[in-house]
Amino acid sequence: MPSPAGPLTALALVAVALLSGCAERSHVLPAPPRPLFEQAFANPGDALDAAIAAHAEHLRVWDEVLADGGAGAERLEAVSTGRATAIVHAEASEFTARGYRTSGSTAIAAASLQGIRQPAGPDTVEVFLYLCQDVTELDVLDETGASVVDRELSPLTGYQLEFSAIAGRLVLSDKRYWTGSEVC
Repeated sequence: MPSPAGPLTALALVAVALLSGCAERSHVLPAPPRPLFEQAFANPGDALDAAIAAHAEHLRVWDEVLADGGAGAERLEAVSTGRATAIVHAEASEFTARGYRTSGSTAIAAASLQGIRQPAGPDTVEVFLYLCQDVTELDVLDETGASVVDRELSPLTGYQLEFSAIAGRLVLSDKRYWTGSEVC
């Protein structure tokens, strides 16, 4: 008569073999995805550079719209969102109503990072800047081609800008005059 230990031993060996096979496989859950701002920006300097590049592209399109007398303001929707889009549409409409157009370009004189925020999960990021905008090389012309720029005013204007990630890239989402400590 066979010993009852034989089948139990065989069962134990099978169980050990199965368990050891499982032990060789990793059941460690993958790390959660890194937040977008960590993926996109290795350091705060990268966030600053990305926001400056996004604003430079916004200014390039903005200068084109103003050179066209405010026509085609919908082009700005590719480089802005939210409140910023509403502001630039209103400014472009005012330009059209006055019959103005521009010649030249707007420049960024200085910028500093105010902060980075991840407001709604790992796929969102906002970057905040203080920025000094320079319109020294920009002229505003009326319908006759005469300049309407008051040369007594400073060509430098300070802004507090907010950028949001849309489709994996930063776009201007808010723009406010900065009257706090000197940016320019």
